[in-house]
Amino acid sequence: MIAWLWVALAFAHPLAPAGLEVDLTDGVAVTWRTPAARPAGVVLSPSLPHPCVRAGDPVVGEDEANSVLWTRQAWDCGPEGLVGRAITIDGLAEAPVDVVATVRHADGTEVRALLHGADDTLLVTPPEQAPAAFPAFLTLGVDHLLFGYDHVMFVLGLLLLVGPTRRLVVAATSFTVGHSVTLALAALDVVRVPQAPVEVAIAASLVWLAVEILADVDHPGQSWLSRHPGRLCAAIGLVHGLGFAGALAETGLPADAVLPALVGFNLGVEVGQLAVIGVAIAAWRLARPISPERLGRAVPAWVLGALAAAWVWERTLGL
Repeated sequence: MIAWLWVALAFAHPLAPAGLEVDLTDGVAVTWRTPAARPAGVVLSPSLPHPCVRAGDPVVGEDEANSVLWTRQAWDCGPEGLVGRAITIDGLAEAPVDVVATVRHADGTEVRALLHGADDTLLVTPPEQAPAAFPAFLTLGVDHLLFGYDHVMFVLGLLLLVGPTRRLVVAATSFTVGHSVTLALAALDVVRVPQAPVEVAIAASLVWLAVEILADVDHPGQSWLSRHPGRLCAAIGLVHGLGFAGALAETGLPADAVLPALVGFNLGVEVGQLAVIGVAIAAWRLARPISPERLGRAVPAWVLGALAAAWVWERTLGL
């Protein structure tokens, strides 16, 4: 019954989100950032509305430290400008990719959004309609957790390992503490780690979790993670926090509201995590009467391990 959840998550997000920055402080300038390592066949590009036309040649560069390619292009959108119009990310509807978008207005106001799947259009709203930093980053955190499928799978894997008990609360809370620490340190630029190796480590942590689940199926209560869920989940959370920071770093924290933005994003991640746990526990209780205990844990654990191993391979090649 639970196994279908793993199949539905067969496409994880790429090594890092793409980034769209629209600067309206002096005309219209669009910067498009994509990770150097990305899923094969994924081609994305921003498309500006009529009557916008390119003004001059684009500037192309590479951020080697973060393995990011970027292109900056000036645009002429006529006397009415770009406000009130929409930018579409071509190819996003068919790609398992997140795009973190930032619009910087002439008065310094910044608006952020997360685009993914069918939600591939960014409406450039007037600065007075820009949401405050806290609710904007709260929404961004929820979206990133729910659509960061490898993080979702780790939370669901914890449920398979320890069951819907108090130990799940301990494990999830420890995971939260761990990723909150590294998220804050990385977002504030206290710690800087290349994103691509972090994503490999996240996938590897899922392989380990799958192995621990299978070991617990054969020998209940004997696996390392089962015996010490708090300490080990905190350690794994440290790694996942660096993954969350990759999305947050793409947006750039607003200089005038660093704390509300950081707290909002982190709280949004937790809201998304609690929602996943709630739905998973409900599915667990519905499936338990009709699914054998051993089979109901072993099958999704094998699926989790296989997907995670594939991601380790794909992301390692991306390095």
